[in-house]
Amino acid sequence: RKMKHLILKLGTLNDPTIPIESYLRYVDSKDHNLLPLVLELIDSTFTKNSAKLILPLIDPDFDPIQIAANILGEIVISKEKMLKYWVENSNQWKTNISIQFLLSTKNNKVMEKIDWGQLSEGLINSRYFSKLERDYLSHISNNHFKNKEFHDMYSVLEKTLFLKSVDLFKTIPAETLSNIAQITIEVEKEKDDKIFDEGEHGDSLYIIISGKISVVREQKSIAILEHGNCIGEMSLLDQKPRSAGAIAIEDSILLKIDQEGFYELMSNNPDIMKQIVMILTKRIREMNKKFTDSLQ
Repeated sequence: RKMKHLILKLGTLNDPTIPIESYLRYVDSKDHNLLPLVLELIDSTFTKNSAKLILPLIDPDFDPIQIAANILGEIVISKEKMLKYWVENSNQWKTNISIQFLLSTKNNKVMEKIDWGQLSEGLINSRYFSKLERDYLSHISNNHFKNKEFHDMYSVLEKTLFLKSVDLFKTIPAETLSNIAQITIEVEKEKDDKIFDEGEHGDSLYIIISGKISVVREQKSIAILEHGNCIGEMSLLDQKPRSAGAIAIEDSILLKIDQEGFYELMSNNPDIMKQIVMILTKRIREMNKKFTDSLQ
């Protein structure tokens, strides 16, 4: 649908008098009574060769897949060949995206045909794959990646989906979150491990993926935070020592965002600052309620 819209808009770009939005609605409706109007537009606006390529996408009576070979000849290749070619090409994005697709669709048939040994060094970026996916890649490639060190447990895609579930980032577009995911660092803490101390300089914030974190002030726990909560963002905002410490009260995994990346993030996305204000306001309300309840 997007491709049809794009092609028709580009083809009529030089004539602003054409009510292109109306024609797009005609195409989307798939109404045979309206189709002649669209075909007339194509015939009068596009070249003969362009119309030959466009009509199969517009006319519901055409099957683009069936006639593609007749129109494009040897250019047409199967989906499996295309994916194999993408993996084995020299473009890192194509390689990583196609491998991720093959893994998610469990297409072992194509994976087994790939010549893993001829892939150039550094072509596959380990940060885009989870530990399970990396283990499978090592297996399917006959240990071609056996000596590569894989530290991250989560792929960029998994981190992006996780960040989208966090209150602080829920209004941020997925494209931006993907960039944020790439600058995060995974931190594993065992029970009773300190994350940071009260009074120390704060140069990063943490987002809890799993486990429980106790926020401590003057050696007393003032809050227990779990999955999806942020800790340490206050010091990044006011440039002052941390107002509280944080200790893992069970084995935990966190995502760490350093100060530099956080500031760049806020400068380009004012919605993050709004979310922080809302979160802090909510925490103040909860603390006030606890204080009021303790007086009753």
